[in-house]
Amino acid sequence: MLVRTMSEAIKTQILLNKDWDLSYFLEANESEIAYWGAKQDVNLSPFFDGEGVISPRSTVDIFKTISPRIAMNNRIIHRNFRATPQFLVTGLRTGALLESMQNWVASIPSMTQGEVGYQGESAQFMKQTVLTSPAISDNKIYQVYKAPGDNLSRAVIIDFVYKPLYIVEEITNSVKRTFVKSRTALEVCTPHAIGCVDVTGLDTFLGAEQQLP
Repeated sequence: MLVRTMSEAIKTQILLNKDWDLSYFLEANESEIAYWGAKQDVNLSPFFDGEGVISPRSTVDIFKTISPRIAMNNRIIHRNFRATPQFLVTGLRTGALLESMQNWVASIPSMTQGEVGYQGESAQFMKQTVLTSPAISDNKIYQVYKAPGDNLSRAVIIDFVYKPLYIVEEITNSVKRTFVKSRTALEVCTPHAIGCVDVTGLDTFLGAEQQLP
């Protein structure tokens, strides 16, 4: 039981390390993403006043303004790379809002006179899978393409594994410590297949939403 617990802890830490590496390289490539035209900036500050009142009241309602930016990036990435990203990579709270938007649209029934909800290109994000990580900022929404069948000729982000696990021992203040590490490397090799929506003021909105009765 102890060995199993240690094994799970090691796996969790390694995955978290990879998340931080991914966050670092995505942010480091934002200038390249902007060069290819797939970086959009959204400022939510005008919807928030100094007394903590949101108008509209729901953060999800305001968040709907982000879906056209995602659709715009989808078009630009498809033009550059001839493929549409399948994943939206973001922080935990922003991911929850995106999933709420997807569920809201999916729950609208079809009507004889049309449909209510997102239409056309602005609804493309419904088909994209939302991936969340505490390592990703809630102010960032990355659109990432993954090559089918791990086709390296169409790879966007590659994880090189040199040595899955190795043991490091060191002595600090006469105390012997043992660390389990993984020798891997992440590389972003196709930045024009990635999009980024940078949402300014989102942290303020999320905090205010929690305070609403």
